[in-house]
Amino acid sequence: MADSVEVRVSGPGSGTTSWVVTHGGASWLTLVTTGGTGSGVLRWERDPGPLTAGTYVDTITVSAPGSTGGIAKLVDTLVVRAVPAQFISVRRAWRPGERDSVVAFVLRTRVWGEWSDLAPLALAGWDSTSDIVPNPLYHPAAGAAGPSLAPQWSSGWSSLGMDIRIVFDSTPDVVGVEKDSLDWVMTFWWNPSEAAWKGYVVKATTDTVWAQNPASGSTIDTITFDDTYGKSGLAGGEGRLRVDSATYWEAYSGKYWLTYNSGFGALQVISSGPYTGGNFQTGGSFGGRLLSVSMPREWGNTAPTTQSINWDFRTARINAQRIWCYFTPVTPPTGYSSCTGSAYARIIALARAGRALETLSGSTGRR
Repeated sequence: MADSVEVRVSGPGSGTTSWVVTHGGASWLTLVTTGGTGSGVLRWERDPGPLTAGTYVDTITVSAPGSTGGIAKLVDTLVVRAVPAQFISVRRAWRPGERDSVVAFVLRTRVWGEWSDLAPLALAGWDSTSDIVPNPLYHPAAGAAGPSLAPQWSSGWSSLGMDIRIVFDSTPDVVGVEKDSLDWVMTFWWNPSEAAWKGYVVKATTDTVWAQNPASGSTIDTITFDDTYGKSGLAGGEGRLRVDSATYWEAYSGKYWLTYNSGFGALQVISSGPYTGGNFQTGGSFGGRLLSVSMPREWGNTAPTTQSINWDFRTARINAQRIWCYFTPVTPPTGYSSCTGSAYARIIALARAGRALETLSGSTGRR
């Protein structure tokens, strides 16, 4: 989006007076003209592509050093209107026998990655479920080819929110106990009619919710997330594993934000199994948005070559749970218990080895 304005220089020596242009630093504004001599035209461009809905303001300043009254300011305002998401979530009541069927499916297919064994405990707190469906208000951009950029969701996929905190001794040779931790807020999705087709996005954060503003750190970059061993940034991926083939897509752009993360039930202690000692809450929900998440295909041959995900679950929130683990020898806060389960030990081992994506997905990820 190009724009321009005339710069007029008057007075003695106006024809040889030089001027320079600066702006407030907004990421969506780029100066084409950075200076000039005498009267001329100042040009700039706006790129609303990375922005979410809202009003954005930046100030362009033209100054002529050494001249009298040689400063002029222009306030540039950009209004970005909301575009309906391609997919939305809709809540519905459980069908007869469906809850038990979903528990069995998650346990069998491991669609929740390392946390799949928690399905019986988690689903016991869900009073209803939700499907991902095409948004009737969405219309493809003019000239866009094909009916959908994410056709896999047209069949009504399932979803899950998970807020995870695992605190552990970072290395075995430190003096005393150095508290290292993994803090992940995740959104999963999976195909209920195909056992090994699943995806997720994750943000490493201690925040419960975060805003859509680009400055808030909602932009996905899986490589950066991996390089920090899952300690900061955002990541995403989707995998489809079949007997005859395997395909994996990985996210390198787009936004993930959360507007609601609450409504959870009482804190429970997991008394047995691979998560022994962990603290757990079910019955909560997430409200949020995935905006223009681009996932190029890393390997495999399942179409498309790039997944583009636009999904809004702010109105019809998805089911979610919270997990805490204070791993021995870290002393847990009052009201929490110490974790000793083998699953948590494996998660920590993978994280220390820098294999964050494998930790998150269970099997899907960059190798």
